[in-house]
Amino acid sequence: MQRKLVSLLIFTALLAVMAAGVTLGVHQVLAEEGSTPEVTPSPMHPAYALLDADGIPVIHSGKPADMLKTCGQCHDAEFIATHATHTKAEGIARYEGMTEACFLCHSTQPNGLARQLALADGEKEWANTAVLLGSGIVAKTDDGWVWNPDAFGPDGKLKPDYVNITQPTNANCAQCHGVVHTDLKTPLIIVDPLDPDNWETLTTGQVVSPQRISASAMNIEGKADLQYAWDVHAERGLQCVDCHSSANNPSARRYAELPDYLTYDPRHPSVGEYLEKPDHVLTQENCQACHDPEASHKDWLPYLDLHMSKVACETCHVPKLYAPPVETYDRTVVMPDGVVNKAVLRGMAPVEKTPPDAPEVEPITVSQLITGYQPVLLKNKDGKLAPYNMVTTYEWVYEKDGKTVLVSDEDLEKAWMPDGKTYAADIVAAFDANGDGKLSIDELSLDTQDKVDLIAKRLSDLGLKNAHIVGNVVPYAIHHSVVQSDYAIQDCRACHGPDSRVGKAIELSPFAPAGVTPEVDTTDIADHGQVVNESGVLYYQPEQNEALYVAGHSKVRWIDLLGILAFVGTLLGVLAHGGARVYFAKKLGYKHHHGPTKREYLYTGAERFWHWLQAVSIVGLLFTGLIIHNPDLFGGFSFRRVVFVHTVLGWIFAINFIFAAYYHLSTGYIKQYLPKPQGLFNRVILQAKFYAEGIFKGEPHPFKKTFWDKLNPMQRLAYFSLLFGMLPIQLITGLWLWAARIWPQLATLFGDATMTWVAAIHTLDAWMIGTFVVAHIYLTTTGETPFAYIEAMITGWEDVEVDEEGEAAKAA
Repeated sequence: MQRKLVSLLIFTALLAVMAAGVTLGVHQVLAEEGSTPEVTPSPMHPAYALLDADGIPVIHSGKPADMLKTCGQCHDAEFIATHATHTKAEGIARYEGMTEACFLCHSTQPNGLARQLALADGEKEWANTAVLLGSGIVAKTDDGWVWNPDAFGPDGKLKPDYVNITQPTNANCAQCHGVVHTDLKTPLIIVDPLDPDNWETLTTGQVVSPQRISASAMNIEGKADLQYAWDVHAERGLQCVDCHSSANNPSARRYAELPDYLTYDPRHPSVGEYLEKPDHVLTQENCQACHDPEASHKDWLPYLDLHMSKVACETCHVPKLYAPPVETYDRTVVMPDGVVNKAVLRGMAPVEKTPPDAPEVEPITVSQLITGYQPVLLKNKDGKLAPYNMVTTYEWVYEKDGKTVLVSDEDLEKAWMPDGKTYAADIVAAFDANGDGKLSIDELSLDTQDKVDLIAKRLSDLGLKNAHIVGNVVPYAIHHSVVQSDYAIQDCRACHGPDSRVGKAIELSPFAPAGVTPEVDTTDIADHGQVVNESGVLYYQPEQNEALYVAGHSKVRWIDLLGILAFVGTLLGVLAHGGARVYFAKKLGYKHHHGPTKREYLYTGAERFWHWLQAVSIVGLLFTGLIIHNPDLFGGFSFRRVVFVHTVLGWIFAINFIFAAYYHLSTGYIKQYLPKPQGLFNRVILQAKFYAEGIFKGEPHPFKKTFWDKLNPMQRLAYFSLLFGMLPIQLITGLWLWAARIWPQLATLFGDATMTWVAAIHTLDAWMIGTFVVAHIYLTTTGETPFAYIEAMITGWEDVEVDEEGEAAKAA
């Protein structure tokens, strides 16, 4: 019977393991070999006529479609055009007319490239129609644009099969915003990292794809270990419009915009009202609109509320990006092919690190090694630390009509290449470092003032007044490429340590034109750091904000130095004093420095309980506090668990302190810790003289212990400072640091630097308490035997010295 039971258990366990393996395998197959989701037109959208600017069906007029007229048949197109997020893109040439490019966002097969080519060819009126190229509705021939009559009905409306209107998908957004890869069967590869159509990827390295990074075709360092998706939200099937929806979409609940007293507001436009006037000012939902950070962090993250008030979610959930964004644009030089744009990518290994036998193939994401990069943490407008990439641009400008104007690419090319093909002779002479008569990309650097002056003069000869170089740095916020929770930063030492991400500098540019220091655009950030030049390489050093206290990283150096000096000085002092006692004891041949003794009961059970509980809690607090303050020195300890233990010990200490205060006040025992003012100075001198001389000669203690008078004058002063100074200060500052996790406003109660100074006082006081503990432990060895005082604190009984004269008088 027992054998059958064991066999059944083993069989069940094997089935469970097999099921888990199958589930994992299926999940992996789906993640790596799934099919691309098919984008289908909305079945709700009716057939409609494509109208030209005169309101005539294009199939009859042959003219380009006009979006205001076409969409205005049902929607309030004028309202949409004036209430759209994309109006900010109107000033960019390649995105001109974005507010009327309805098909670009709502077609199932948008052709953004055709639209750009139409704009570049001067066919602005056909640009929005060009988006339909490839849909079978319109074609481009040598004679121009031609509408396909088979796509239209007799009434001029599109046939149902050609009504390819849908809600915007990720593919629609990818036409302009960044790399979106939904084809899981095809390994992701970024062909041109500098493609301006991949704006988000170009400026930040963000990629929206459910594919695992390990399954991509790019040459990424450690790729095999990156077993997670480029973007977890894409992996979970979310679309861009799930977070960036129409502001008045009745189906989207705006939790973040509700007053505190509401969980849902039923007041919203009807579906009909929304379809007539869909607001195209797109929302930008934060993480809390969908996620509850308390539910997912409360069981393991200390100081949850404080973290949430000071740190953006992306700081930990976008730990590193593996698509190379741009680091530097150098628009001060003209490349050999005539292009005015020398770019440096971030997160790419230096060429010498690439294996020498690597094939010289394009794209660069295959031929060179991608190391990835860690975003810099800057304080955003909400006062939170958030991840950013910083892009530096150098450009030539000149003065025109009292204004500063950018030098055009055409003028810059004329200055460098007068004939449009070859560099001017004086430029070759100035820049040709290896003397081969040619200019390589590496030689195209304005790294000396003479080179800068040469190009400035040539621009001046073209009539450009006061031509000079300016540099600017633009921070770009990172909100996508969020990783699975298992791969988010969970090691507290990433911030709480000497190599903290907080305040870590980021490289801005590996070079800088002579005499140029770029200015940082702080429009979208509240960080006021500085640009630092180290041997020609520019870095941005984030603001060292005293208001942001980070345990294990933020330190007041002079406090640590003072504390260490006091602690080490006391330790060396007691070692020297103890060594001298041993030496003189052997030399003079005495065993004890006591006279006659008698055994007395000195310490009550309550006193002993309080003492030992306080001793254990203080030593534990000092040790865990040392780890929290210097996590780099104690790498074997879990920072999170140490903080938890420190908090528990802190509460034990606080409760014990309150209990002891009540006990000593109610019994009157508190009097023995209060120095007696009368003759205090003389008594202190007498006791100090004993420690300096008498103790080495074996002399008895100058002051005798009794139940109500256990401490000598120096001990009274020390305990008075401990019980009425150091311990209360430690208790108050410790509770303050703890309470800030619940009430973050305490962190700035007395100004931005409140937490920094509360922590500094807490640290200094801890050093003083640690110093007291060293001296206290040493003085316990000055009894009849080295462990006599410790034994007395365990049993309550002690052999105390007898005042012989007093005892004789009593006997008489």
